[in-house]
Amino acid sequence: CGASLAAAASCTVQVSFSPSVATVRLGTLTVADSAAGSPHLVSLAGTGIALPFLVPGSLTFGVQPVGRASAGQTVVITNAGGGVLGISSVTTGGEFPQSNSCAGHSLEIGASCSITVVFQPAASGTRTGQLSIAYSGGGGNATVVLYGTGFHQLLLPLVAR
Repeated sequence: CGASLAAAASCTVQVSFSPSVATVRLGTLTVADSAAGSPHLVSLAGTGIALPFLVPGSLTFGVQPVGRASAGQTVVITNAGGGVLGISSVTTGGEFPQSNSCAGHSLEIGASCSITVVFQPAASGTRTGQLSIAYSGGGGNATVVLYGTGFHQLLLPLVAR
């Protein structure tokens, strides 16, 4: 705003919020000037949220025979900070079954849990799915995109020669 401001003029003060914990944070902006009632106080409030960090962001299973499960691939969820991260649910579609140590648990800052996903195609062709993670401590959803290709195995009779 500079050292002085003309009568009836205005200026803008920008305030940013970078919370270190997942909770409500309060603050005060103090403006000292030569006007009556100085200093002027502006109350500030914000809520920090905990966010998950997913590795990897997508899984590719390659080509897999229809009806047969692939080897599992793992997604790791790490609480990247801001407070406790509660994992309320972990879901996938039918062709990408999963097992996990995350749903129903809370992760402290820096803690991790894992999800193992397999690909079991029901039909041939390119198949896609989504791993969805619902979390609290900021609330929200995180997703991992899933890819695979199903193919039908042909069983040929053996011919004796």
